[in-house]
Amino acid sequence: MELRRLKNLIITVLAAAVLAGGLLVWFAPKPYATVVLPWGERWRAEIVKTPEKRTKGLSGRPGLSSGSGLLMVFGSDGYHGIWMKDMNFPIDIIWLNAEKSVVKVESNAQPADYPRVYAPNVPSRYVLEVPAGAASRIKPGDKLHLEAVFW
Repeated sequence: MELRRLKNLIITVLAAAVLAGGLLVWFAPKPYATVVLPWGERWRAEIVKTPEKRTKGLSGRPGLSSGSGLLMVFGSDGYHGIWMKDMNFPIDIIWLNAEKSVVKVESNAQPADYPRVYAPNVPSRYVLEVPAGAASRIKPGDKLHLEAVFW
């Protein structure tokens, strides 16, 4: 009888640990950075670094709130293309080089544009996706500042 209680206790403790771990992963804060524009405006951008998360991007999401975005971080410079697969809303796409200078801005990319791939004509290190119209004042050569809050 005592062995059975011990076994049940161990199973209960293990189940609780698995549940707690799952909840931590589910509710853990997503990595994000604050993007500071040349005129001082600040945006909060979720950071994605893995190939799988960069490929998915904003696909399937209902939208982005004002002042927010998605920052794709690449390990090296390249001609990083962006598509609108499974997108539900238009976006502006901003490519930055390793020094965080804007190399290209694509305004108002539409979900219906898929399978078109948007890409810069010079290498970039970062891609920032923001709500359509948000990048209207940003132009190539502008320098953005990225404050890493949680990488």
